[in-house]
Amino acid sequence: MADQRTQRDEALDVLRKVYPKGSTVYTILRQVSRSGATSQVTLMGVGDGPEGRAPLYFPHYAAAIITGYRQGSWEGHDTLVLPQFSSPDTIADYLGQVLYDDRNALHHRSI
Repeated sequence: MADQRTQRDEALDVLRKVYPKGSTVYTILRQVSRSGATSQVTLMGVGDGPEGRAPLYFPHYAAAIITGYRQGSWEGHDTLVLPQFSSPDTIADYLGQVLYDDRNALHHRSI
């Protein structure tokens, strides 16, 4: 069926709503494994809203589908588990490339 949407299509729609072109991908580094082989990062997006009341989005599930990284949890926080040699900067670059065909379409800021 032509109207049947895939999980990937839905994830792309979610990420385009959370991260419009030119927006910022906020990340929080939660944990690095002892061996340094993996790290866990929380992703955030800030939506439109009145000053001081802007909604926060945590699109881990959609980002996991698109990036292929697995989801994790650290002290009750949802995370993406990044493999060795990946950094939060690379997530923003990769999402910009996949969503807008421009790796510089999204900005990154660590919190």
